Amino acid sequence: MSVRLCQDCGQWIWSNTGCCTDCGNLADEAIDADLIARRFKTRIGSVDSPMGHVRVSRRKLPTDGILYSTEHGLFFLPHRTVTAQRLVEENQSSLLWHIAAILWAPLHLILPFVRSKKMSVKLVEEQEPIRLNDTNLHLLPDLLPRMPGAFFLAAKDVASVRGSRKSWLFERTNGSKVKIEPLSAQVFEQRMNELLATERWRSTTGQ
Repeated sequence: MSVRLCQDCGQWIWSNTGCCTDCGNLADEAIDADLIARRFKTRIGSVDSPMGHVRVSRRKLPTDGILYSTEHGLFFLPHRTVTAQRLVEENQSSLLWHIAAILWAPLHLILPFVRSKKMSVKLVEEQEPIRLNDTNLHLLPDLLPRMPGAFFLAAKDVASVRGSRKSWLFERTNGSKVKIEPLSAQVFEQRMNELLATERWRSTTGQ
């Protein structure tokens, strides 16, 4: 099983057959990133603004990222994984104290107070957002084939949208549902309601 980008529906998927699990079309393992980016620039259209930090409910692919509204839909750009050096505090105590605590149980009560603290440098993996601004928002389509886990959700492919402050569910006409959980619920809800009131999205709410 490998992770692949479906060039038809714009979704990164895990597949053991080579076919997209959503639309059923062939998802090639080898891709031409520049060609895909050019193709999706038209589908995505101009990028409007970030909707906010969200979490996408799915397995084996990045879940945290930034959701952007575009001319023709929504684009999810996942956080990238970076390796950072961090000072980590380690509790240490003398081996003799440990042996004494085994022989005399009451020492367990004071052992936490006699431990010495040691700082050590460790490499840890962290999630870091890719920050785009007004000058480079146009590069968003170029990141679709280069950031496994990114996806584009075209408004025309969404049958319905149901939402609350905790989560928003997008039901597609073809493919699995997309559940999005905003981390700044109130701000996201306001922006999403404004978006759904536009002509392009109004049909998804039954209006």
